Amino acid sequence: MTPIDRLPPELLYTVFWGLLIWNPGNTQPIKSSDYYRGLNLLRLVSPYWSACIDNNTLFWAVAASEAPSPIFAGILQKSGQIPLYACYSETSSKECLGMLVEQSYRWCGLQVEITTDAEVLFSQRAPLLKTVHASVHSSPDSPVVFAFAAEDFSSADASILWTGVFH
Repeated sequence: MTPIDRLPPELLYTVFWGLLIWNPGNTQPIKSSDYYRGLNLLRLVSPYWSACIDNNTLFWAVAASEAPSPIFAGILQKSGQIPLYACYSETSSKECLGMLVEQSYRWCGLQVEITTDAEVLFSQRAPLLKTVHASVHSSPDSPVVFAFAAEDFSSADASILWTGVFH
């Protein structure tokens, strides 16, 4: 067994998680594509590292719907039932959007970059949702309308209501 394969899984989880989400000097969340690229690179180091990653649901709690449908379904399955940080963009398929919406009860964070489908995402009940990073664009022909009620945010002030209409 090589020295890198003798590290306890708990230590590897901490190091890997720090490497995957560390984004110095940037206030924006890390892109899900960068996250999965990093995750896959770490899995290539050794079969032991790959097994450690595959067997820890926390690494699969970032649900990026840009992945092809079969891969996205696998990510959701590997994440078990833990809270999800859901990512959705225009490049996502309608099938992935459907799978993501079915899991809205698990969303603890939501990152979206869209011009359409906002009403589908933002109309879901998400009792665990604490953070939203949204970049929503629209055209004069199809404005995007959405609203969040504060009771959807477990840590939010109940007097806040966020409503947007974009033209």
